[in-house]
Amino acid sequence: MQRNYVIFICNYDPFGKGRCFYRFENVCVDDPSLKLKDDSVKIMINPYGNDTKQFGKGFAALMDFLKNGQISDTYTESLKDEITEVKVSEEWRRRYMKLLIRDQENIELGKEVGKELGELSTCVRQVKTNMEQFSASQLASLLGFDQLTIEEISESIKAHPDWSNEKIATELLEERNKHNNTDES
Repeated sequence: MQRNYVIFICNYDPFGKGRCFYRFENVCVDDPSLKLKDDSVKIMINPYGNDTKQFGKGFAALMDFLKNGQISDTYTESLKDEITEVKVSEEWRRRYMKLLIRDQENIELGKEVGKELGELSTCVRQVKTNMEQFSASQLASLLGFDQLTIEEISESIKAHPDWSNEKIATELLEERNKHNNTDES
């Protein structure tokens, strides 16, 4: 497997330690001697760090470029040229707009799912509280959900009494989504 890098270029110091470069690999929190061998490295670059000299002149030039756009070597000059080319490229504009639209759609979808999850979690809480006193049809009427949903919630509560309301609601939504996706195929 190839080594994968995720690089975040920040315009601030994300950890307040004055470093230009923060590197993370997947390590077990409970036992730091255990490493997840997925070859994934996350790097956070802070151009305002105090330790640029230890990384060499090229890195210092890159940090100056990230801070204030200052061109001081051939590499930063080539970066400036690439940025200019991307800014005027119609293809990049189209890609950017497609990504922006997709992101906005995903945000709206996330809001819808969050709202549905919140309502279903509230329903789970109410069913937990009242399932001994009321039948599924009575709870459906009182809570404004269909009887099948109330029955599914009751079954899940009985099968997993240690699960939180949110966990039960999430599982029910995921099961519904799987079922809906199967129906659409």
